[in-house]
Amino acid sequence: MKIVTIEEMKKVERRDYNLRRLSEDDLILSVAMSLEDKIISLDKHNILILCGNNRNGDYGLLASVLLKRDTQLNVTAVSLNTDSKYYQAAESEGVPILNVQRIIKQNTEQADIIVDCICDYDDCTLEYPFNYWVEWINDSHKYVISCDVPSGMNSDNGSIAKNCVRATETLAVQLPKLGCYLYPGSEATGKLTVDQVGLSYEATEFVNTIATSNSYGEIQKKLPLRRKHSHKSTYGKVLLIAGSPGKSGAAILCGKALLKCGAGLLTIMSHEKVIESVNNTLFEAMTITMKDGHTRGAMDQLNLNDFSMLVIGPGLGRSNDTEYILETALKSELPCVIDADGLFFLKNHLDLLKSRKALTVITPHLGEYQRIFDYKQDSIVNDLINISKEYDNLAIVLKGEHTLIAYQGKITVNTTGNNALAKGGSGDVLCGVIGALLAQRCDIDSVVAGVYIHSYGADKWVENNSSYSLMASDLIEMIDKVLFEMTRS
Repeated sequence: MKIVTIEEMKKVERRDYNLRRLSEDDLILSVAMSLEDKIISLDKHNILILCGNNRNGDYGLLASVLLKRDTQLNVTAVSLNTDSKYYQAAESEGVPILNVQRIIKQNTEQADIIVDCICDYDDCTLEYPFNYWVEWINDSHKYVISCDVPSGMNSDNGSIAKNCVRATETLAVQLPKLGCYLYPGSEATGKLTVDQVGLSYEATEFVNTIATSNSYGEIQKKLPLRRKHSHKSTYGKVLLIAGSPGKSGAAILCGKALLKCGAGLLTIMSHEKVIESVNNTLFEAMTITMKDGHTRGAMDQLNLNDFSMLVIGPGLGRSNDTEYILETALKSELPCVIDADGLFFLKNHLDLLKSRKALTVITPHLGEYQRIFDYKQDSIVNDLINISKEYDNLAIVLKGEHTLIAYQGKITVNTTGNNALAKGGSGDVLCGVIGALLAQRCDIDSVVAGVYIHSYGADKWVENNSSYSLMASDLIEMIDKVLFEMTRS
């Protein structure tokens, strides 16, 4: 699904308006009907709808009219926009309309459902008295529905005002707004529901957006095929360089994820103690030992032509040897996945990164990303777009609540995952999943699929288990179940 910025959403609307497919009144009626359906579905009696002096406010006022006509619910509106024809319609219908601040505050405390129609998606300004309304909404701890975006959130970058509505659920109009996926806006958004409200398919397809989200059906199509007539080399020969004394688990977790997700042949190169653990744990992997003090010699003796791709970094440590391994990988012609300690020295070798012809995937969290590239957190999406344009064969997997995947100036927002993943080892597994899919089919679709499947494994876990308890080894087993499900449905 496309995800829109403010300007992109305006282009969609203008196209339908200009072609006279629908009017603004048609759109307001359609959104009001959607709000009505959502409110009725929650089966609560006392409804309070707070309306701004804008189109979002008109959505709320007309929704109050429809609810008054069609239901027995106790509906109250809050509005100061007496010039709006929808204000007059609500007044004519007998909808109580509040404008006294003390009474508005009392009603937020008494309502079962509060509907936030204060700010439009293109205006997050909260002046008096709207800032007080937002404060009262949040203090009420009631079920809050925000129309399109939470009031006080910037629709483009997810930044929030001092007082921003903390919605239980946000009902996005036609297309979700980018800020709803970016922290801290994502926290204010709550559950995000997208409602198709009548804007034409042609208009939404006509407008090119910088961001899209993935979906279950799309990911199924991105999975590499397992052919009947094939052998182990068909599915990639991976060299994993990972682990160091005290961090053998990172190499084992990443290696197990690589094999579980379909890589044909795996060789793990690491320090002697790590290789000892690998040989006792991961019987399917071949190994190469890097003796202490001889890492550079071991790297120089490698024939990288024996492999189809490289995965480096998990648990590798931050020594000069790691930097030499990274530099060797970047100078090679093999596709490469770089994670964890492998990212630490990347800042020193951006020239090699830029000149690479093979696909390079990096998987930083925000702190690692900040170390590698100069960026501004309030415009992270623009930074990702610009950097991925500058580094033509680079795919950036920026890990977070909604992981962002940037490639050649486009962003994919991952829609799976939960806080069960906030535990050591999860990133090592992600690195292995991406590496395995890339080994089988080396393109950006494999990266997008790997991120989705990894996070979806955590979603499957919390269906029957606590989010506190997920371990990285459990996650690998859940990913196996995900792949089983996806390839048979």
